[in-house]
Formats: sequence, structure tokens, C-alpha cells
Amino acid sequence: MAGQAARLGFTLAEVLITLGIIGVVAAMTLATLINNYKAMRDVTIAKKKFAEVQQIISSIQAELGDYSNWSGMNTNAFFEQYVDKHINYVKKKKLGVTGENLIYKEAEINHVCNYIYEMADGTILIFGIPSAGISTQDKDKDRVWKIHVDINGLKEPNALGRDVFTMTLNTSQTETSPYYEYGFHAYGSGLDDDEIKKRCSENYQSNYYKMNVDYGNHIWVMSIFANQNDNAHGRCTCLEYLIRNSWDYKKFPPKK
Repeated sequence: MAGQAARLGFTLAEVLITLGIIGVVAAMTLATLINNYKAMRDVTIAKKKFAEVQQIISSIQAELGDYSNWSGMNTNAFFEQYVDKHINYVKKKKLGVTGENLIYKEAEINHVCNYIYEMADGTILIFGIPSAGISTQDKDKDRVWKIHVDINGLKEPNALGRDVFTMTLNTSQTETSPYYEYGFHAYGSGLDDDEIKKRCSENYQSNYYKMNVDYGNHIWVMSIFANQNDNAHGRCTCLEYLIRNSWDYKKFPPKK
């Protein structure tokens, strides 16, 4: 009997150890599955929003024709007449900034003014007018949009390359910047693969001085460069990184 009890006790101990190991492995597997699900979900939404913005651009083109006909594209009148009707939004704001940059939480959005749409699906779409254009030529300042989409609205993390992704529309054929190629693109489409990957890395961040500003029941963030030598392009290239990797969420798992 004593021998049987000893053998039974040993068996129970083995069972407990085995169950413990299974529990640890299951927890690790579950965490991986959850992270993969979040990554797949976020990348799927980012892909959908990129297509939606592309459709907005195409719809305006169908109405106005060639980009050369897009006169005053950064004016209230243009947005009211040609842009608003193609966006399923519940609220729209215009925020203008003079002599400073505007960022949305961690996401750097350095524009003179922004047309901000809170959309029916909970996302936020921001059409920004770059503070100095993309060229030293004054005529080009009126030919650019820098477009951000926050795929989960005001929920965290509100950070570039995680839930905020950036696109550009450049209607000036004289501009050759790799960040703003002619036409509609993800930001930085003219950069090479190594540069895109570097800028989209988890530790690539811009250093800003920030202060909160209460704007219409939401907290927006104003900023100026803390260091003029700091790179302003941050992780804006992450959408382009996803496109070049065929929207493979496994190559772009967000850190939550």
C-alpha cells in the first residue's frame, strides 16, 4: 500500500508539473494569437482606409479631371465642394496653426492647417497642408495634401506607424521629393527599401516639445521642434512599408 501511495503521489506530482507547463505554453500561445489578431486587424483597417482615400482622390478626378485643374485645393471652398461629399463623416473641424506645428498625440502632423474628419466608422481622417509646402517654390504650396488616418479614432496609442498612417497627394509635376512623389501615394514612396524599413522601426522617433490644447471636446497637441536637426519624418513611412510587404501583418506586428 505504501508503495502504491508513493507511486500515486509521484504520478500526481508529474501531472501537476505537466499541467503547469501546458498552462505556460497555452498562455504564451494565447498572447501570440492575440497579438497576431491585433496586427491582422490593424493592417486590414489600414489597407481599407488607404483604398478609401484613394477612392476619394479618384472621385474628385472624375469630376475635375487632371490635377492641373485642381485650383485652390487647400481652401475651404474646395473641401466643401469637392471633398466633403465623398467622406462619410459625423463631424468636421478645421484647425489652423501659424508658426508652429500641429501633432495629433504622438503623431507628428506639421501643417499650417488641417481639415479633420471624425468618420462614421470611428476612424479619424486628417488632410494637412504642409507648413512650407514641399518645395521652395511658392506656387507648389497650394498643390499638396499630407493625409493621416487614425484607424481607431481617439483610442490609444495614437502613434505613427501603429494606429496612425500617412499618405500624400502631390499635384505639382515640378516636385521630385521622395517623400511627396507626384500623384497619390503612401508617404515616402520614393525612398529605397532600407530607408523605409529604418524609419518604420520601433525605436525611430522624433523629439518634440508638446503641450495640450483643448479643441472642441478633444485634446489636440501643439508642438514646435525641440531640436531643429531632429528628423521630422518620423515613422510616417510605415504605410509604405506595409504596401511593399504586400500588407503582411506578420511582418508588421504593432506593439500594444
